[in-house]
Amino acid sequence: MFDGYSRANPQYNAADHLAQIVGLFGKIPRQLLSQGKVSGEVFDAEGNFHKEPEQTDVTLHKLMSKSNLSEEGKQEFLDFLGTMLQVLPQDRKTARELLDHPWLKKEYETRSADPEDFN
Repeated sequence: MFDGYSRANPQYNAADHLAQIVGLFGKIPRQLLSQGKVSGEVFDAEGNFHKEPEQTDVTLHKLMSKSNLSEEGKQEFLDFLGTMLQVLPQDRKTARELLDHPWLKKEYETRSADPEDFN
């Protein structure tokens, strides 16, 4: 899921790796940044990138754009994922809490998937 390689550079880059994580999880909390070995090289004191990495265009919303779920289904699924994909473990929902999420309890309209969407 996160490999630290950009499209332009075939070598591992910590900033690209962190950008992939931020794209899916959101901004990294300061308390975690203060513990990172390369945080000061990549982020400023506010948690913003010193230099915007190439990999910032990977987001859950963009990944879901090719889904065959209805718009309502996409939004609820993104909300479901968002409750799980939290950087800080204490902010994540438990498995028990996730079982009560509306996305798991509802049927959604789907559209036919175009195989070209996944190339």
